Amino acid sequence: MWQALQLAHRVLADREERAKGDKADKVVSVHDPEARTGKHGDWYEGYLLDVAADADSEIITALNVLPANGDEGADAATLIAQEEQAQGNDVETVSMDGAGFRGQVLRELTDPQRLSLEVITPPTAERESTVFRPEAFTLDAQGEELTCPDGQKTRRRSYSARENGWRFRFSIKQCRCCPLRGQCLQKPDKPSARMVLKNAYEAEYRRARAKAQTPEYARVRQEHPKIERKLGELVRWHRARRARYWGRAKVLVQALLTAVAVNVKRMVRLLDAVPEAGGTLRAELVTGG
Repeated sequence: MWQALQLAHRVLADREERAKGDKADKVVSVHDPEARTGKHGDWYEGYLLDVAADADSEIITALNVLPANGDEGADAATLIAQEEQAQGNDVETVSMDGAGFRGQVLRELTDPQRLSLEVITPPTAERESTVFRPEAFTLDAQGEELTCPDGQKTRRRSYSARENGWRFRFSIKQCRCCPLRGQCLQKPDKPSARMVLKNAYEAEYRRARAKAQTPEYARVRQEHPKIERKLGELVRWHRARRARYWGRAKVLVQALLTAVAVNVKRMVRLLDAVPEAGGTLRAELVTGG
């Protein structure tokens, strides 16, 4: 009864008029309170299936079910931790789509004290700039003082949670007679001063962009479509597009059983490809137990 009352209050609160752009976590069904609204091509209501697979064998190694608006990028750490715990192995490299190019995700996955992964993810295009980029400004070890290319320093700053970093402001006096003014300001002929955002994840973004220029990145990205085909197999041939149950836990059971079936099919194909011993191995697989 108490849970039903809480749900009723939640549903009523979700229906109140909200500010434009508010991405509140709204309940979309009183029958399935854990379902959410998401977008993958078109808008839908339900859950998100997140899958990890081995690039060589194409065996599904871990999966998770999230609400439709779940954080797919952040869930990569959960999938890798699942695989390492279950298999007792040490994953070295993970390839992700654009959801992986986020500072928080990159830091968590590459942290040497945790997963210590090499992350292969396509970086977003950088905006073209005709002036000094934030990387040209040097931050001190304490992260409190910023030095511009001309040597001017400032401690005037404000934190921007939306942009994950500090906005530093130089004064008009500092910028007025700067010999590099034309290279630093969009409108150097006007009495203005430079403002610089130093993102907290600048180092992670820089490393990811540098990685994207390497032959290793190109090689791994050629293999990445394998996971898309695996998801296509789950959806097209094993009805994973629709949840058969209500509740995230039950949908996860459905996904796990589906993945087992897909993995068994893949194992049979792999065993068929083994010369000579393949037939014997397959017979043991089919009749065992």
